[in-house]
Amino acid sequence: MLQHLSLDTSAVHTNSPQAAMKSFETFSRLSRQKRTRAYVLMNEHGNGEVGAANEHTAVNLLAAAGLRADAGTFQPGNGQGKKMARRAVECGKYDILVMFGGDGSINKGVQAVVDADSVSLGVICGGTVNHVSRMFYGNHDSNHWWVNVLRLMQSARTSVDVGTIEAHSVDLVSGETKRVPKALRKTAYFLLSASLGAHAAIVALAPQRLKYMADQLVPGGGSLVLLETGLSHLQDLKPFSARISNANPVDGWTGNARAVIVANADYRWCPDARIDDGKLSATGVAGLTELVTGESDQTVLSGEDLFATVPYGTYLEVDGSLTDLVGGIAKKLGPIQSVTYRYSTKKIQMLLPYTIAQPLLTNPIAPPPEPTDVAPLASETFFNGAQPISVTVEGTAWLRRSRWVVYGQADGKPLVIRVTAKADVVRSGPASPNGLADLRQGSIIQLSGKSRPWGIKAQKVLI
Repeated sequence: MLQHLSLDTSAVHTNSPQAAMKSFETFSRLSRQKRTRAYVLMNEHGNGEVGAANEHTAVNLLAAAGLRADAGTFQPGNGQGKKMARRAVECGKYDILVMFGGDGSINKGVQAVVDADSVSLGVICGGTVNHVSRMFYGNHDSNHWWVNVLRLMQSARTSVDVGTIEAHSVDLVSGETKRVPKALRKTAYFLLSASLGAHAAIVALAPQRLKYMADQLVPGGGSLVLLETGLSHLQDLKPFSARISNANPVDGWTGNARAVIVANADYRWCPDARIDDGKLSATGVAGLTELVTGESDQTVLSGEDLFATVPYGTYLEVDGSLTDLVGGIAKKLGPIQSVTYRYSTKKIQMLLPYTIAQPLLTNPIAPPPEPTDVAPLASETFFNGAQPISVTVEGTAWLRRSRWVVYGQADGKPLVIRVTAKADVVRSGPASPNGLADLRQGSIIQLSGKSRPWGIKAQKVLI
């Protein structure tokens, strides 16, 4: 199955306690529902033909799995992605919104589904850092984006938390403290974290186009651009006065920090956070070393409601995207000295794969039993009357009921294959893999079948 891929796709903290979830709705069950549709929204990053080809193949994979999939693309930086994601959810046509991009693109999907209980969010890896994909799909390599699609096919519809942040109150230069009126409050949502200070400043100062280009040329190149930006702008990462508190005033922290981080998931500076317990974790990071190493040098607070006070004008980023929640408030309330943000949680529906560990869940997803079928040996006349093609397997997904989706390469081009119970699957010899479940990345198979708009529906498969 998919975990047989020879890639570094392990999830974090796999030694966490595993407790079976009582019930869940799987992707394979969703794919068999009448009129079930998915919308794939891709951040192009200026990739042109390559991006279009990847999007087309992703749609073909989903179609082979039984979904009716549509797709759209957007260029970053002009708000188009956020509008398209919201439009796809609000039209009522789709059951699944699949965001194809990095953490910032996925955040656009989070904002779109936050008030739509009937639409689930899926993730395809396609950005620079890819924290979300790494944590939930065990893959952060944008060049192997198809790993996410195959794992999406072996997933369950799961209720998870998203963090919310809004400007709660302001301390004016005059010394007066005012609650931000409801009409002036803006809310942002985050799946991973919301950060005030250094991290947000680096996001604001980094050349985005160069970040995307570096990531395409060198694995991890985008992260190197962010690091270089931080090193060349150390004067912009100075400590500032901050306060963090939860519902218990005794647990509050006041001091100087270069960054204030509130995490919804198991983030480096806030370890042990869970994605479904209704709580957030917060800390301040004062040292430059700790900013780089991911270690917290202050107390980590936890709670259902958290508050952070920072100087007015401090940069804010949510899931890697710069955000402004206080613009226009000063015009209404007067000159501001500091801002207090309030954090809480809401629920959304996500498709999370059960083929890898999900340590961020307090009740991890229990996978179904793996298939154990052994294919018979092939006869010499197996392909009589057919013209087989040779395919290099990249990965497979099992949708149960003897139904498989295989992603591979034929003559250097991507190929999507559907194998059902009606197909003849045989082995070339005793040393061959026992069946489709035993295929590895790089395995060579031969097959014949019928062409479909999304690929090939296999009739005969030789392993």
